[in-house]
Amino acid sequence: MIKGVDIKDITSHADDRGFFREIWRFQENAEIRDLRKGEGQISHSLVNKGVIKAWHGHTEQGQLNYVVSGAIRMALIDTRKDSRSFQEFVELKI
Repeated sequence: MIKGVDIKDITSHADDRGFFREIWRFQENAEIRDLRKGEGQISHSLVNKGVIKAWHGHTEQGQLNYVVSGAIRMALIDTRKDSRSFQEFVELKI
């Protein structure tokens, strides 16, 4: 193997809803950092039509999305009790 070349397998996690594939994890690669101090990932997923997937929360989140086909419907809610926009809800169709 050539010095400095690192080849990694990419694993897909698939089920009847679609698939998720992690391409790159920033905290494992010190030379590249994202908006959240080196945490995060580049991923590729396909969600089948009519499926709601990945309901979860973050205390802090920076996210970039690129929609190849179809649309993403994203819901945001402010759960910070000390926030002026506490319990405000925004739905985005991307």
